[in-house]
Amino acid sequence: MYRSSCSCQEVQIKVSGCCEQALDLETLSCNDDQSLTLTTHRRNISIDCAAHALGEIQLHPNQTQVFCNLCSTQLFTQNAGGEVELTVKYYGHDVLSEHHGQFNLP
Repeated sequence: MYRSSCSCQEVQIKVSGCCEQALDLETLSCNDDQSLTLTTHRRNISIDCAAHALGEIQLHPNQTQVFCNLCSTQLFTQNAGGEVELTVKYYGHDVLSEHHGQFNLP
C-alpha cells in the first residue's frame, strides 16, 4: 500500500492498483525515509480531505499542480492525459484490498 500526505496531515492520499513490478525497489530500499516517486493514473489515487483543503495551479497548458491550501505542500502533478506523479511511502500490503494467490482455498 502506498500513501502520501501533506505536512499538516489534512490531505491524505492512497494509491491503489499500482503495478509492483514497475517499481524501482532498489530506490525504495536505499532511500532513508522509504519514499519514492510514483507515476500512475488519476483513477488509481483516492484523496481524503475537505474540499477547501485542495488547491491547484496550471503550470503549463498540459500540466496541473495540486497542493494543500492549508500548508502549501505540493501533493502531485497531473498531465492532460490523467497521469499523476507523486511522492509516496510504502506501508506494506493491504491484504484485504486485492486477491492474493497464496490464500486460494480449493
